Amino acid sequence: MSVRETSVFRWSLLLVSGAIILAAPLTIVACAATDGEDESGEERNEVIARIIDNTTAEQERFLRDGEVTEADYEAAVLAAVQCMEEAGYETSTAEHGHVIRIQGEGVASLEEVDRWQAAYDDCADTYLRDVEQVWQLQHAPSEQEQQEREAAYLACVQDHGIEAGDLAVLMDLQAEGRISERDQVALNLCSVRHMGGSEQAAEMLEDRLAGFDE
Repeated sequence: MSVRETSVFRWSLLLVSGAIILAAPLTIVACAATDGEDESGEERNEVIARIIDNTTAEQERFLRDGEVTEADYEAAVLAAVQCMEEAGYETSTAEHGHVIRIQGEGVASLEEVDRWQAAYDDCADTYLRDVEQVWQLQHAPSEQEQQEREAAYLACVQDHGIEAGDLAVLMDLQAEGRISERDQVALNLCSVRHMGGSEQAAEMLEDRLAGFDE
């Protein structure tokens, strides 16, 4: 097994039709089995050990044995939700594959989205992020599955008129601020469709993209 940095798609905030949804690609560390090595290989365990060494007291109780159960993960999500409610934000949760996403209710402005994001980052850093990372490591797709997802995502991006020969070029375009608002909506739609997301989010993004393309 090898630990590699790969373009799996997590979620950041996007304001669509007055509701906060979670939909934008980021790079994270994930595991994939290669060369016939066992998925519980030493390298993954080393990554998990580093996470545990640097986690918060609130998350350490879920991580101390090096494995996150479904009950552990759900409890960490609930703790983050309670943190958000104590910060004054109503939230809901939605399952996307094996991952549970915390979503905000409708807000009045992009400035409020920024405040929501700051509150979410504080709560997730304290109660959830490390637990979720280990949970994702335990459920990482195989290299072939990840390549298939990335190929479908890239084909979708290209079908929406975004010229990117591979994911590295696409991420460079984003980092350089060369993605228009319309194209960012298309990227988010492709992410929801091919990397995991709700049908409700996809429908909202499709409606917004149609508005740009009229």
